[in-house]
Amino acid sequence: MEINILNGQVSRRTFLKGSALGGVGLATAAVIGCGGDDDSGSSSSSTNAPEPTKEVTVRWAANNPIPTMSPNSTAASASDFHAIYDGLTRQVAQPGGGATIDPGLAESWESPDGTGATWVFKLREAEWSDGTPFTAEDVAWTHDFYKDPESQSRLISRVGTYVSSKVLDDRTIEITTKSDPIFPKREGIVFTLPKHVFTDSSINPEEFMGETPVGTGAYVAQNFRQGQSVDLVKSPSGYRSGDFKGVSKVEYNWIGETSTRMAALEAGDLDFSTQVPTIDAERVRGFSNTTVVNAPPTTNAAWDMANKPNDDPGITNDPRVRQALNFALDRDGIVLAAYDGQTSPAKDQLITPDVFGHQSDWSPIPYDPDKARELLKDAGFGGGASMNIDAQILIAPYLKPILEASIGLWEDVGVKSDVRTIEVNVWRDRLYGRATEGRPGAFLMGWSSFLYEAALALQWHESSNPYDLWANPKFDELFEAVNKEVDGEARNQLYRQLLQEERVDSGGEFVSGPSAFIAENPSIYAFRNDVIDESSFIAWATPGMRYENIVPA
Repeated sequence: MEINILNGQVSRRTFLKGSALGGVGLATAAVIGCGGDDDSGSSSSSTNAPEPTKEVTVRWAANNPIPTMSPNSTAASASDFHAIYDGLTRQVAQPGGGATIDPGLAESWESPDGTGATWVFKLREAEWSDGTPFTAEDVAWTHDFYKDPESQSRLISRVGTYVSSKVLDDRTIEITTKSDPIFPKREGIVFTLPKHVFTDSSINPEEFMGETPVGTGAYVAQNFRQGQSVDLVKSPSGYRSGDFKGVSKVEYNWIGETSTRMAALEAGDLDFSTQVPTIDAERVRGFSNTTVVNAPPTTNAAWDMANKPNDDPGITNDPRVRQALNFALDRDGIVLAAYDGQTSPAKDQLITPDVFGHQSDWSPIPYDPDKARELLKDAGFGGGASMNIDAQILIAPYLKPILEASIGLWEDVGVKSDVRTIEVNVWRDRLYGRATEGRPGAFLMGWSSFLYEAALALQWHESSNPYDLWANPKFDELFEAVNKEVDGEARNQLYRQLLQEERVDSGGEFVSGPSAFIAENPSIYAFRNDVIDESSFIAWATPGMRYENIVPA
């Protein structure tokens, strides 16, 4: 099937159907416009919807504490941020798999030039939670702010294809991109900021937004306690008032310790928990009135390896060493140790099966310690070697077992590891190029394709990205081409060439890619089905839940 995603109208319901569309997949998400089709009656801003017959408070626990409620200062894209802030569009999970790209702060959009180089968004009438009207100036300012390296925004990667904006009127904005046919899809994770707050010279905007965020979302934040909790209360002025099905308040807690989250869920002190460990999933299913569900994985766990001799002296600059470290990893064994066997080894690529761009016919790298030793000997390390490695092991239960297994397997082939476990903020600073000193030989990673499109993860491997993983001109050329390609089938073929550059035997100038891809990272949720109607919740990665759409049990 061939679909040109800019040359025709497609109903919102057919925008985004995940891997169910095969070669077309998520590349169909942008099309030429939204609204004005036969599905136009399903506007999410309806004010005529009946009032819910029952209202509840949902007690929620997330695993990854964040220091601030300002999206500019954190890479977070969890349910709390999607409740407070809006993008121009929204990714909405659908029954049976996949998702749609629905209107957010934009009611409709089109690419007049037919290439995705220019987009015109028609904006809805809305207001910020402090009563200030929302306008196109907010959209333009937000994108320029995120894009400017001087802003040091941790959302800079989300506007990687954005070039400039032109405000046509308060409700219309023209955006120029690097010929990006899926730009509206990307906008689902670009949180719009209030220009009037960030340009107010009488306050420190980051501190103000960090504690008392001003958004246009369905909920407003109250009682923020750093690293502990925040209350999300139904917005009295939100444009999504017609969407509410009964969740009037969310008591949002950050509980990093897995055993504490599971104990609270079992005791009935929580109604929802993210990141249920695979090893505990079956036990949690036995909790009273509890449902356990899996969201489609968006990322593989991976070791990124230093490979720039002028910047990162160390053994991993030799491609034979990177290959050896790959063949030394027993991925099936790691899946058992870290995930209780409830996931699959990575197929020599960063992209998971539910993400558009995944190459399903590739195979995992085989465990071959003898080959690893031969490669190390050829590289001049037959007598043994050592390297520094950094790992952040706090935000997910599978990270520590991956670290421990990797250390042991590498030592078995003659490579000893000097391990440094780092805090989440240090890890994030490395991602965004804020910390470049003392880069290790291997760095435990896992890029997420939030919108189930490969480019969202692969952009971190571009030469120009602040993460500074590697400098491969062919990779950069292919990445630019895939971002411009309109046709879904052709886009997928470009992804195949792009991902080939990162394989253990790439066949290219770099001989071997910069990473060791390990396994798919599952996202397992558990919730009380006597509080949340099971039929109203569809497991998804980003956001984990849209609270306004949840029906009380």
